[in-house]
Amino acid sequence: MRLMLVLPLVLLAAACKMEPAATPPAVPPTAACDEADLSARFLGRSQEEVQATALPGARIIQPNSPVTMDHRPERANFELDAKGRVTRVFCG
Repeated sequence: MRLMLVLPLVLLAAACKMEPAATPPAVPPTAACDEADLSARFLGRSQEEVQATALPGARIIQPNSPVTMDHRPERANFELDAKGRVTRVFCG
């Protein structure tokens, strides 16, 4: 009788083995962000002009808006002032 009570618990425990943590897939290389070039092209421009370029992965940062702190070297960041003009361009 005890065997019938214990056997399901043993089988259940055996089914719950720990798997090793999977490594994340490798990120394919992307085009590098050229901070100097982007600054020369966009400083003082409007948000609409930045959006019209459709830069992949670009992030437009409004005044006082929260942003994530993850670093992505290929990402271009455009900080805007209260008038919607680009005041700073940086990569990451």
